[in-house]
Amino acid sequence: MLHCPPSHGMEDEAKSGSDIINSTSFWFDDGNLVLEVEDTRFRVHLSILSHHSSFFKDLSLIPQPVDSKEVTEDGTPILKIPYDRKEDWESILYVIYNPLESHDSSKKYTLQTLMALLRLSHKYQFRRFEELARDAVKQFIPLEHEE
Repeated sequence: MLHCPPSHGMEDEAKSGSDIINSTSFWFDDGNLVLEVEDTRFRVHLSILSHHSSFFKDLSLIPQPVDSKEVTEDGTPILKIPYDRKEDWESILYVIYNPLESHDSSKKYTLQTLMALLRLSHKYQFRRFEELARDAVKQFIPLEHEE
């Protein structure tokens, strides 16, 4: 079983397996890692996450037990992420899997989306996306005080 480092001060809400759904937007048949966030599973590519995140790069270097019980029916490992929000992961996965759209300067993100990107990009060391989100947040902050 793969584990993420826990966030401090939050309680783990356990879900039964029957309550878990597969994402319709981020479920790739050739994905080799399943992220389980709240009641949603995302089947993604560890190589793509590792390319953008030093956290996932390091995770890919750690040998995983062969007899892990936390795998899908076809043997894909499941990484349970108990303290994040599925909406935050949908936001960062959108940016990762749609790079042309996410780097389009005319694309406007809501402050809520940018904050989700900041939270996860900082926590999981997606450095480029953290910079992108920080720069975009500046549009919401007045640079000078108007009198």
